[in-house]
Amino acid sequence: MKRLALLPFLLSSLCAKEAYNVLPEATSDWKMAGPGSFEQKNGVSTATGGMGLWWYGKKEFTNACFTVEFLAPEDSDNSGIFVRFPNPGNDPWVAVKKGYEIQICGNESHKNKTGAIYDIQPAIDPGMKVGEWNTYNIITAGDQIAIILNGKLINVYECQDGRGDVGGYFGLQNHDDGSPVQFRKVKVRELASGSLLAAMGELGIPRSALIAYNSASNTKEKWYHLADHGPAFFQTYGDYFKGKLRRESALKGIALN
Repeated sequence: MKRLALLPFLLSSLCAKEAYNVLPEATSDWKMAGPGSFEQKNGVSTATGGMGLWWYGKKEFTNACFTVEFLAPEDSDNSGIFVRFPNPGNDPWVAVKKGYEIQICGNESHKNKTGAIYDIQPAIDPGMKVGEWNTYNIITAGDQIAIILNGKLINVYECQDGRGDVGGYFGLQNHDDGSPVQFRKVKVRELASGSLLAAMGELGIPRSALIAYNSASNTKEKWYHLADHGPAFFQTYGDYFKGKLRRESALKGIALN
């Protein structure tokens, strides 16, 4: 029980070791694409205007762990964190269309809400704290992206071929005048690992975090497809009454194999 209780703490601090600050100390390395800006005060960067993209232009990242603290004053405030996009020039939509946005916007489990890969895949039970500082740990490893919010793994996504599957830049979004989302303590830790499991090991993340995510993200209707349809499946077939699936029988089938 004590190990499980420590899990959120371990995940929330996983990028701290060997990470280096890219904001606010290195603001000269950041470039603005599109309208609006980010106001700097006491180590906090506040999004104004938009829609624009403030991106770290010093280098591209392939395998890395990004730590970002953010504060959304209202549940409706909209912003995001972009990874793996090509040089956008002055067009912020390049990051939207050719990279991946980790969304900041409310607490629903929806593809356009907090923790989602914007317009692609929703998060599991985001749990953003409105009006308080939250911590994102975003891992890019090989062709996968993992999102941890406040110590909980809430999204794992496999990149599409030709879209952010080999690396790219990192940036923050200023969405509109009515969304003064704030950012601070932005750090990057580059990783040697080219797969998510290896990256998790490098960062000291227990596999139980991935198991918990997979369990939460696979609804009972999906267990049929996860089951091994070998002899054990036929032994438990009677448990599938009129095509209505029971997670218990799928688990039983897996266990028998």
